[in-house]
Amino acid sequence: MVEVVAPNLLEVHGVSKSFGGVQAVRDLDIAVEKGAIAAIIGPNGAGKSTAIDLISGFKKPDSGTVMFDTHVVQGQPAYRMSRLGLARTFQTAREWPRLTVMDNMLAAAPQLGMDTMWRALFARRRLASKELADRQNARRLLTEFGLFDLRNELAGNLSGGQKRLLEFARIAIARPRMVLLDEPLAGVNPVLQDKILSAVHALNREGITILLIEHNLPWVEAASDRITVMAEGTAIASGRLSELRAHRGVIDAYLGEVVANG
Repeated sequence: MVEVVAPNLLEVHGVSKSFGGVQAVRDLDIAVEKGAIAAIIGPNGAGKSTAIDLISGFKKPDSGTVMFDTHVVQGQPAYRMSRLGLARTFQTAREWPRLTVMDNMLAAAPQLGMDTMWRALFARRRLASKELADRQNARRLLTEFGLFDLRNELAGNLSGGQKRLLEFARIAIARPRMVLLDEPLAGVNPVLQDKILSAVHALNREGITILLIEHNLPWVEAASDRITVMAEGTAIASGRLSELRAHRGVIDAYLGEVVANG
C-alpha cells in the first residue's frame, strides 16, 4: 500500500529575527501537514514564542519565508493572517470577562459580512437564521468542551482552566484553518490537563490544524503527531518523541536538562 502524505499547510523556510544584538530565531525551518497536530519544544530561550510571533504576524522576520497554504505571508499583520484562517492563542487565556460564556461564543462566530446598516436591515431573516444556527453550534461546542452548565456565567468568573477551555471552544466556533497554541497548559490546574488534551483533539476533529508550544513532555507526546525541537533559535530535529529521545543533539540541548530538572 502506498502511503499518502498530506500536503503542508504551513511551511517556514530560513526565518530569522534579531533584537538588537541578540538573534532570537536563526534560519528556522518548520513544516506542518494539513490536519496534523504538531508541536515545538525546547529549553527556555530557544526562540519558540518568537517563532510563533513571526508565523502569526505579531512580529516581522528579518529574513526567510513563511508560506500558509499557497500564500507568502511573512510580514503580514496579524489581522490579515486571521482572515486567511491562521489564528493563535497566548500563554494567558483571553476572553471578554463581562460577557457570559454563551455571548463569548456568539461573538467569536464568523460574521455574515453585514458591513452596512442597509444590508442588516434588508437581511433580518437571514441574520435571525444565522443567529439560531450559531446558538445551536455554540451549545454543541460548549457541551463538547464541558462548559455547557456555565453558559450563563460571566466569563471573567471562570477558573484558568475553564477560561482555556472557553478559548478553545471559541476557536472551534470561529473555524480557522490552523491555530497556534502558545503554552496551552499555562495557568491551568494540573487536574484539568487531561481536559485540555481532549480539547486539543476536539479542535483537530473540527478540521483545525494545530501547532503548539508546551513544556510538559508527556502531555506533548500524547497530543502531537510530530515534534520539532528548537535550541538557540533554530530547529535541530523533528520526529516523534520516542525518536527524539535517542537523538544526541536533542539530549545535549534539551532532554538532558529536562531529566536533570525533573
